[in-house]
Amino acid sequence: MNEDWRYNPERLEERRFCLSALVMKGVVIDKKVYAFCHDFTSSGACQGLLEKFLGKADTAAFEEIYLAYQTYLTETDMGPEPELVPMEGVDPVG
Repeated sequence: MNEDWRYNPERLEERRFCLSALVMKGVVIDKKVYAFCHDFTSSGACQGLLEKFLGKADTAAFEEIYLAYQTYLTETDMGPEPELVPMEGVDPVG
C-alpha cells in the first residue's frame, strides 16, 4: 500500500471536490488548476472548507473555492484563467 499522504482516500476526495467545484464554475482545467488543487488540499484549507459546509446543500463552497483559485492565480503571478471559447452546436455551460 502506498503511504504517501497525497493518495490517502480523504485527500483524493478533497482534490476531486476542488476540481469539481472549478469545473462547475466554468474554469478550464490545466496545470494551474491541478497545482491549485494540490496546494489547497495540502494546506488543509479544503478540509476546513468541507467541514464548514458539512451536511449543507449549498453551492457557496464552490464559490469559495473559485475565489480562492482567483486569489491563488494573483498571488502566484500565473495570470488570469483562460476563457472558454464557445463552439458551434454546443450548449453553453452553466
